[in-house]
Amino acid sequence: PEDRMSVALLAFICALAVAVMKILSMPYEAAVIAHEEMQCYVYVSMADLAAKVLMVWFMRHSEADGLMLYAIGLMLVELIVMGFYVFFARSRYAETAFPKRIALDPILVKEMLAYGGWNMVGHAGFTLKSSGIPLVLNAFCGPAANAAMSIAHSISGGVLTLAGCLKHALGPQITKRYAASDGKQAMRLTGIGMLLTAVLLLVVCLPMEWLLEPILRIWLVDVPPLTLEFARISLLTAMVISVGSVLDLIVHASGQLKYYYLALTILNSISIPAAYGLLRMGLPPYIVEVVLLGVGILQIPTKLWIVYHYIPVRE
Repeated sequence: PEDRMSVALLAFICALAVAVMKILSMPYEAAVIAHEEMQCYVYVSMADLAAKVLMVWFMRHSEADGLMLYAIGLMLVELIVMGFYVFFARSRYAETAFPKRIALDPILVKEMLAYGGWNMVGHAGFTLKSSGIPLVLNAFCGPAANAAMSIAHSISGGVLTLAGCLKHALGPQITKRYAASDGKQAMRLTGIGMLLTAVLLLVVCLPMEWLLEPILRIWLVDVPPLTLEFARISLLTAMVISVGSVLDLIVHASGQLKYYYLALTILNSISIPAAYGLLRMGLPPYIVEVVLLGVGILQIPTKLWIVYHYIPVRE
């Protein structure tokens, strides 16, 4: 509605500000994780979650515009989190201080550009998949099916977040071992990480698969059609993707991203024409989630093959 344009514009500006602050705080957060100050990372994450819950409570008891409060609240929370990481990292780690003179090493700059460029290619493929699939689904099945998939992905997103916390803990150790020319130990830690992730997610997801229907009824009351089917397949997809994503750690530690992300981008891109073809054949809407599950399964052997053929494991 036109009378909401000013609030929508404010929300957009706040979202941009949050994105900029996340980018600015990323090196400082990475320094905290690299120094394995996981206790600090956990406390900040808990405080971030508590602040957002408090913000939602305040929205429910305030007469002000909900969207405006939400946008400004998220921006303020992100500003506080960024400020803490900057202060904490700069007060403890010498490498986070601004140098008095900047001397560019051409070889290092080339390596960083290559690393960032191939990383961007990989994320572009993921963005293409995550944006293209809803467009295809909406074209064939309408917004109701899209809403069901969105609800399912909000559930599986919690699983991905849980697995991401385990990756944060493993990352510094794998990078440290690889940098110390102990590639075999780094690979061993990667294998252990994949096994731990699989076990952890099985413990969490199997009961959820069993109790998903009552959970959805309690949460949504009126459950949209096909939400249960989307959610069950989406949980399996999240488990598969989370187990395979542990391999990202050894690849990033080596810096050899080219073939890895080229292969993943091709697989992610294939999901869109595959979903289009299956929906055109008249299959049910949740077939797109089956496509995503299939792509996730294909990625694991692809990743393993590339890691064992292109990632140098130094003795």
